[in-house]
Amino acid sequence: MSSSEVVDLVAEFLQAHGYGRASAVLKSEIEQNARGATSGMETKLEKIIRQAQPGGESSEAPIVSLANGRGTTLAESYGLLEDWVAGSLEAHKHELRSVTFPIFAHCYLKLVQSGSAGGDGRTVAASFFDRWGTEHGVWYAPEVRQLGAVTAAEQIAASDLAQSIVGPARTKFKVPIDRVSSELLHSFLSSNALVELLVICNDHVQLLVEDRPPCQEMAVATLLPNGAAPGTSAGGLETEPMASGAYSRALEEAGAPGGSTLPRHTFLGDPGGYPGTRPYPKLFDGGAPSVPERLLTTAVLHPTEAYPPEAGRNASLRAPTGQVASARTPSVLLATVVNSYKGLACAAVTRDACQVAAGFQDGVVRVWRLDSGAEKLDDSCAELKGHTGGVFALSYSPEHRRLASGGRDGGVHLWDLSTGLCLAVFKGHDAPVWALSFSPAGHYLVAGAADQTARLWATDTSEALRLLVGHYSDVTAVAWHPNCAYVVTGSNDKTARVWEVGSGRCVRVFVGHLAAVTCLAVCPSGKYLATGSQDRDARVWDLDTGKQVAHCKGHQGAIHDLDYSAEGDVLASCGADSTVRTWDLAGAFAVATSRGEDHCAAMAPNSSFHTKSTPVVNVRWTMKNLLLAVGAFEVK
Repeated sequence: MSSSEVVDLVAEFLQAHGYGRASAVLKSEIEQNARGATSGMETKLEKIIRQAQPGGESSEAPIVSLANGRGTTLAESYGLLEDWVAGSLEAHKHELRSVTFPIFAHCYLKLVQSGSAGGDGRTVAASFFDRWGTEHGVWYAPEVRQLGAVTAAEQIAASDLAQSIVGPARTKFKVPIDRVSSELLHSFLSSNALVELLVICNDHVQLLVEDRPPCQEMAVATLLPNGAAPGTSAGGLETEPMASGAYSRALEEAGAPGGSTLPRHTFLGDPGGYPGTRPYPKLFDGGAPSVPERLLTTAVLHPTEAYPPEAGRNASLRAPTGQVASARTPSVLLATVVNSYKGLACAAVTRDACQVAAGFQDGVVRVWRLDSGAEKLDDSCAELKGHTGGVFALSYSPEHRRLASGGRDGGVHLWDLSTGLCLAVFKGHDAPVWALSFSPAGHYLVAGAADQTARLWATDTSEALRLLVGHYSDVTAVAWHPNCAYVVTGSNDKTARVWEVGSGRCVRVFVGHLAAVTCLAVCPSGKYLATGSQDRDARVWDLDTGKQVAHCKGHQGAIHDLDYSAEGDVLASCGADSTVRTWDLAGAFAVATSRGEDHCAAMAPNSSFHTKSTPVVNVRWTMKNLLLAVGAFEVK
């Protein structure tokens, strides 16, 4: 095929895909060359085509595209795009900014692959990264760090992110954008004949054009499997119905949706179920070692008070027996770990407000009984030792007789709280375990780890029943759907995914956070999912439609934990800003969702509870709507 025939094919391709202006520019330059305007010289487009053809000569010069009739490097073309976005109308700037990072990432890796050198002795790729990398560091800090580590072509194969972008099994960036902004972008690229950037947009970026007004906050471009879209699952499975509602024995016996039933298991701890006959001493019989250098204090926070009253109040201050408090005007019981010297890594509290467990960097799990009647809470502290590194995740079983812990050593330990013994160690993860969650049924356990996977175990088997693979980074949060048929995972890749337990398939992917997803909560009805993130925001999603229905702003630091009230109409959150906040989901949000409106409600906190200097790591509602929280006091 001659170069003129290839040029005609390129022009037809541009015309067919709506790039009429770019096609006209190419034809105009070809006509000028035919009239001898560039007699004796090979056109830049013909040179690009010849080098791109099999057997074509290689070039150490920077990759070239056409812009305004003159040759520009790929780096210069990207600079034109950035300048245009910076000078665009404020109404469309956030929408257009969402597209720049995928183009930046592809341009940088193309320059790395070319290996061309600049005039200052540095590579063109290095200069390009230094110029534009900081522009994206605010929204894409982890991705920018990973791209910055790729400085040579041979390093691309060793980078998971680079392989996802330009590797053989590469996937497309998905970017939601309104229709007007999309047309403005294509018009700019076409009119300036930025062919290389057009190719990147066509082949490597999927613009999800929506008929809506432009957003006034930037949407995050995300790498998802081909065919997936933000707020949906791979292959558009947002239309696949999900079973909702609470757990029932009939559902377990019938098996999870998908036709694959998990094996039934005997729950450890049932009467006669423990294999040993030795009468082990009770963990809280008074013989447990005390820890004088670590004290647990409790205080009750009231909505009208900015700081807690005096520490050391009786931990049994909670809703009277038989009385259910209002979740919209809650009281908060805060358990504060003091003298921990920043050693507290995670915490968990039972819904009956009787026990608090905390995991520490020294590899020890410490458990306190809040209803022991002891004058000092240290007298009711017990230590569970077995991990060889820090403990980063804890989860109580539904009946509060078992405690699961995971940490740096990659193992998941199952503890019997009546004896203090480790019943089992589940091994499978080869990286630190960041998150754990017992199922509502009690005998299944899911763990998320730094190896980018989640594993599901039964408490009486040593082998994982399910391996959930799909995230592009650490799995930092896990949660169960109330009906036990689905597991939800959150990751440093800024996404949350819903997995069908019966088949192990991913059936939803939720995209919207600007940083790592740190915590998850599914409402008791099973209809809504709440996600918290390091971007300081919480978002609420409709599990049926895959759409975001609420955006909760108010925290001044990363959100550490989320939990729904017993009725599911109030969401509680806690975070690194040393606060506990609640969000009323029964107001405008409930009205909009009941009408079926495709609307995302912007929400402010219903109430905020401040601590003096205690970043709160765990929050939990009791069945009587007392709000329990745990954190470690930090001396500033």
